[in-house]
Amino acid sequence: MQANVLLQTLEETFPPTNPNPEDTMEKIMYRSGQRSVVEWIINYMEEN
Repeated sequence: MQANVLLQTLEETFPPTNPNPEDTMEKIMYRSGQRSVVEWIINYMEEN
């Protein structure tokens, strides 16, 4: 699998989202952690 294909799949699977009032703190933190990994990969690929 190409890195760009993987990155596109990650972007589609874990898009940036805004929390809503019904979300629990745990759900917000979980989604934030998922997205932070995707953003780290994007930054890493841009720098290297």
